[in-house]
Amino acid sequence: MVSRLKHRAFSSSAGNETLTLAHQAPSGAEEQAVIPLSDDDISRFITSVSPQAICISGRFGDVFRGIHKTIGEVALKRLRIGGAAVDEQAIRREADTWRRLEHPHVLRFLGTYKPEAHLYFVSPFMQNGTLLEYVNDRPGVNRVRLLYETSDAVAYLHRESIVHGDIKASNLLISDDGHVLLCDFGLAKSTYSHTSTALKGAGTFRWQSPELWNNEPRSFASDGYAFSMTIVEVMDL
Repeated sequence: MVSRLKHRAFSSSAGNETLTLAHQAPSGAEEQAVIPLSDDDISRFITSVSPQAICISGRFGDVFRGIHKTIGEVALKRLRIGGAAVDEQAIRREADTWRRLEHPHVLRFLGTYKPEAHLYFVSPFMQNGTLLEYVNDRPGVNRVRLLYETSDAVAYLHRESIVHGDIKASNLLISDDGHVLLCDFGLAKSTYSHTSTALKGAGTFRWQSPELWNNEPRSFASDGYAFSMTIVEVMDL
């Protein structure tokens, strides 16, 4: 049950506004990480957030369930306070990449939620779960159509000069009307910028192209390899 809730949530233009994030240093002393944000704070619309995370999202984030005043149920991805070392550049990159994406098969970025010292990325909550769960539950569903929609989302990212970096069926959610939504932009990068070496080697091994095993940077080609592995993953079920 926990696994299914995990995938239903997620499984990501800087402005003048800033947010101070607190996390625990190894010594126990509190450190402050100041991260520039745009003016997309939607805190006034969030009426409640689950007290416990419904899933663990990668090395740095946890996902919570919340309620938006006008949209209803939403998913909130939060930096893991006191967890692994905070990569400020990775946090900024995920937010800056995700907020500017607009495509029918990319999960919508609703904004940021910033109560006290925490930062959440907010998106719609997908009741149908991931692509993997969806095809498992519906053996007769048109898998070719779903994979075509995935390829459309990946092609859109590449036209925008963005490498996703972690394409797999568990990072593809299914909308209420049965369409693919690509999500999880924690490893995404622009081809115009230099990527932190901390991101090299991250990701899911089975979907990594061979050059990534040698710590090479992610690329359009490595996204293509991951998408090919996703085709195998989905069609072999």
